[in-house]
Amino acid sequence: MIHASWTNSLQDAVYLDGLQIRKRVFVEEQGFSIEIEIDEFEAQCEYLTLYSADNQALATARIYPYAEGVYKLQRIAVLQSQRGKKLGERLMLEMEKRVKAYGSRRAILGAQDSAIAFYQKCGYQVYGDGYEEEGVPHHMMEKRL
Repeated sequence: MIHASWTNSLQDAVYLDGLQIRKRVFVEEQGFSIEIEIDEFEAQCEYLTLYSADNQALATARIYPYAEGVYKLQRIAVLQSQRGKKLGERLMLEMEKRVKAYGSRRAILGAQDSAIAFYQKCGYQVYGDGYEEEGVPHHMMEKRL
């Protein structure tokens, strides 16, 4: 049984467990710098971590209040050993439910081009021109909730 936990405290275990997943996925696996991964928006975000029945952190993400009525879904990461188990979809559903509870009807995200097909399966559409982050091509995507 997978359970979801939320926090907005940078001292909470939910944040710290998620941060370890982010470091493994984005810094160690994908080669992003730690300075990009841990940014100036950390304290303004709300963090989600998915845990196994035995309380092992498996996947994480954060939501950032981007603009009035718009939230940006960010730092979406699933441990390599847990991929293919629908945890990415679970993260997206949990974040969308949270954003809707805040009264928002639009979520956006910056997707690595290699992940666009996943986000399209979740109902997101590409908009605008592509951009690069540390040499990795990205596109903005959005979904009406």
